Amino acid sequence: MSPDFNFLEQQFNFPGPVTGIAPLGSGHIHDTYLVTCGNGASSSFVLQKFNHFVFKKPTEVANNIWLVLNNMNSSYPDGAPPLHICKTKSGQLLYQSPD
Repeated sequence: MSPDFNFLEQQFNFPGPVTGIAPLGSGHIHDTYLVTCGNGASSSFVLQKFNHFVFKKPTEVANNIWLVLNNMNSSYPDGAPPLHICKTKSGQLLYQSPD
């Protein structure tokens, strides 16, 4: 089941309105989606729903991803697009739903 547009726009700082959500791949551990945003120029993001039964500390996983991306981005040559995490509206690396 795909997350709905309203939920995503309420929780994350996307650069424009969400215009599409589609399953991405067929993972066995996490649910992964391609989220497309548009506001003139379109942007795409990978949204991953962590399986907290497998990864007991999702905040630590998100922090590790953040550290790896920061390290990778610092070594990109000029002009190459950096990878980044789209933070939540509260400035967090991930959103944990109550359920």
